[in-house]
Amino acid sequence: MADAPPAAAADDMAPRAAAPTLHLLGPPLWRAGPGAADLPFAPELRHQLLVLLACQPEGWRRERLAALFWPDHDVPAARRNLRKLLFRLAALQAQQPGLPPLQEQAGLLRWTVATDLQPFRAALSAGMLEAAQALYRGPLAQGMEAGADEGFADWLLFERQRLATPWREARLQAARQGDAATALRWTELLLADDPLDEAALQLRLPALQAVGRPQAAEQLLAQFSQRLDRTLGLAPAAATLAWRQAAAPAAGPAVPPPTVAPVTLADGTPLIGRLADARQLGALLADAGARWVTVTGPGGIGKSHLLRSVLAAGGLPPPAHWVALDDLGDADAVVLRLCAVLAVPLAGGDSAQQQLLQALRPRSGCLVLDNLEHLLPAVLAPLQALLAACPGWRIVASSRQPAGVPGERLLPLSGLPWPEPEDADRAEDFDAVQLFLQRARLTVPAFDLAPQRLAVVALCAAVEGQPLALALCAGWVRHLQVSELLDALRQGHLLDAEDPQRPQRQRSLAAVLDGSWQRLPTVARAVLAALSVCQGGFTLEAARHVAGARLPVLGELLDRALLRRDAPGGRFGMHPLVQQHAGARLAADPVAQAAARQAHADYYLQLLSRFPRGRWAEQPIFFAELDPETENVRSAWLHAVAVGQATALAAATIGLASQAHARTRWDDGLALLAAAEPVLAGNPAALAQLQCSRALLASNRSDDADAARLARQALRLVARRGDPRLVRASLFLLGQALRSLGELAAAQRCYAESLRRARQEGDPHGEAMNLHTLAEIACLRGRHAESAALAQQSLDVQQRIGVLHADTITDLGLARHLGGDAAGAAASFAWARATLDPRQPGTEHTHLAYCEAVVALDQRRLDDAAALCAAALRGLDHGGQPAFAGAVALLQARLALVAEPSDLPAAARLVLSALRQARQRRAVPAEMAATVHAAHWLHCSGQSALQHALLQSLVPHVDRLPHDLRCWAADQQAALDGTVLVATATPAAAWAALSAAAGPGA
Repeated sequence: MADAPPAAAADDMAPRAAAPTLHLLGPPLWRAGPGAADLPFAPELRHQLLVLLACQPEGWRRERLAALFWPDHDVPAARRNLRKLLFRLAALQAQQPGLPPLQEQAGLLRWTVATDLQPFRAALSAGMLEAAQALYRGPLAQGMEAGADEGFADWLLFERQRLATPWREARLQAARQGDAATALRWTELLLADDPLDEAALQLRLPALQAVGRPQAAEQLLAQFSQRLDRTLGLAPAAATLAWRQAAAPAAGPAVPPPTVAPVTLADGTPLIGRLADARQLGALLADAGARWVTVTGPGGIGKSHLLRSVLAAGGLPPPAHWVALDDLGDADAVVLRLCAVLAVPLAGGDSAQQQLLQALRPRSGCLVLDNLEHLLPAVLAPLQALLAACPGWRIVASSRQPAGVPGERLLPLSGLPWPEPEDADRAEDFDAVQLFLQRARLTVPAFDLAPQRLAVVALCAAVEGQPLALALCAGWVRHLQVSELLDALRQGHLLDAEDPQRPQRQRSLAAVLDGSWQRLPTVARAVLAALSVCQGGFTLEAARHVAGARLPVLGELLDRALLRRDAPGGRFGMHPLVQQHAGARLAADPVAQAAARQAHADYYLQLLSRFPRGRWAEQPIFFAELDPETENVRSAWLHAVAVGQATALAAATIGLASQAHARTRWDDGLALLAAAEPVLAGNPAALAQLQCSRALLASNRSDDADAARLARQALRLVARRGDPRLVRASLFLLGQALRSLGELAAAQRCYAESLRRARQEGDPHGEAMNLHTLAEIACLRGRHAESAALAQQSLDVQQRIGVLHADTITDLGLARHLGGDAAGAAASFAWARATLDPRQPGTEHTHLAYCEAVVALDQRRLDDAAALCAAALRGLDHGGQPAFAGAVALLQARLALVAEPSDLPAAARLVLSALRQARQRRAVPAEMAATVHAAHWLHCSGQSALQHALLQSLVPHVDRLPHDLRCWAADQQAALDGTVLVATATPAAAWAALSAAAGPGA
């Protein structure tokens, strides 16, 4: 491969840094600077620990390090080993000049050292591939896994592949988008990293062809084919051979596309759908140079039916001959079948193939070869010889995989279009539903879609429109309701259900899938079975970890339509029926099943454990990476709970809770965390982190009493000797819960102590967050100048560290407004609005709209207030605490009461809605806020005695009211002094009056 310039990847060609640097790409190497001797790292514990700390500069807790390096030891023994290792490491650092010492701060071990990893990632992120290549000496920490325990080796493999995946994709993209020379350069480097990288080979072959080196391409393909067969027992994918089309002769003159009309099948039913596929087939055949066209797709997708339809409609080049191959076993039998179909008489002398070629050479026509896949590749030689010797003939084949011949055109089939639930009212417009109804009414002529409409829609989605599955399921409607069919299908009970009227190979779903399974190479079977444990799709990286899948194996499964991929670089998926079948095969081997489930759990829990705690800019990337993995994460977590993987669960807790918090999946997160509590009960530090995480999600749900309980439990577990960050987090969450419960003074003490600790430990993020919450408390207590000052202090810290929160700016604006600084409030709100991206609505947009609505209402800008309330309500669809909906409802109630004319019924409904929400959450302060607004409603409706009764019910709890509501209640009471309380004026009567005014259903 001398056609590309040599890469600047070798160690001696990488630029030497003047500052001391640890080179982590390739074999780790410490360079202290010019004139100092290099220190190569060896695969031994001291250097492995330094590599670990250098890769994660935010630090590691001792218990996690101990568990990682000594996973098979009990906790005390592992910690003793870690202490010995740290002692030996200190001796090493003393001997090596310039090697920075370790630091321990806030319970975390850190090693602050410059590495080549940070500039490499920055260059890769910026698309500067040449700069990244200059830094790239090889895989991350190459060779350091030798002799390592399982924990460190797994961690390194995970980190290495997480780095390798985007690096590979970036170079592939550069090869795709560049000219031939660029493609040659990057594909040479990719194939040097992985000689079985078939995607790189597929780009390199046409590039060699383009620069006039077809022989080099053929030689490279031959070498790759031999290596692939020797290593994995596979043949190259069809796409790998497609480069030969570039050297094919120019296409002949176009012919008009054939007419395609509906056709009646052998059983008397019309073919449903596939009109677009038939037209596409016609377009392919319109090119006279397309001499081999293969209709591909998984078993039961309708390949044969499509070809029968087009053949019956005269849509194939005449004369077209149907040749069924499903009962044949070798190439010789195919030749004899062709002789029989084409009426070629056989005599002695020449071989059957020679006689066939002599007979067909002067003729022309089209051979329709049905079910070709089981004869590949043996049958290719006689068929290619036929095309070469008989230029007037073309082949149209159906196969579960491409034939892989030069010049082959492919028409892949997928399931029939099926409706989404929101399309249920027009379900009959979709081909999948039409097919199901057609087949169901052959069994039950009076089958009525209407009462089972939603179940039919769900069934079509569950099989992703696969025609055979729909037809087989429809045959059971005489025995089962469609909802029962759907349940049976999801549980795998219908895989073996047979239709005796069908051919043996399509008699059941299991028979179809067995046919594909039996033709898979052994290594591909093992990979497909292992991947069946993945839920909702998976990435290339996950496939490697869970199933040990190499790229050529995945290519084989893609070619056979047993896997699918959304786009280059996208996620892999599996048809639900394929997944059921592969899962059943996996279950037949309990050892392999246990290994696959464990590998799956290990991968996704490791993914969670990589949560970039404290690195705010990286967290959106982490959340986006996890967004498609909800089902995989839940499955992995529950498996780890079932087998008692306490260490892995403890490491993953923060990642799970943070994702659930950021994506408002609070109930799911709480359920998973609660399931892990018994497993972590014996580890106080891990249990404290778990309870702290549960407190966060309980607070999100406005379940404040439970949040307070969990935060207090976490504090008790870590108060004496625990992670300082966890102590601060527990204090902060306890403060949040107490504030929501109306205990403002106690909440303020929690925030103040958390702030003191954050400053003491040098944590600016914690400092900014606690200053913000203290500003909120000051505002609730009516100290508006103090609130504004604290919010400004928080913003000063945020600007210093480069992380600005719009919520803090919004709270500054509200404090300024309540303090009488209208201009300052307007400027703050404008600043907050400028920091938000209108294309990505979220809780900060909702909070800003609500606060601006408060100001607009105070200023009697009623139209603006109404529009902002509506914006706040819309924002709740993008996430927001349940308590917020009640606050917006009360603001709308006030707005309805000051409107001209006031809308008393609407205001009553809004107040009652807020009251119901508060009582459902057992939120006493929110219930009291609704009571103050209800009292005002009674005043506006002229029911002073009932207003007085409600205000009196607040007296025992008045200290839990925010300052503004307390003042408003006091003002209402002062205006009522001297009002006579009649016997019927009770709180219950007051609420009854609101309900009566609100109308039925309120």
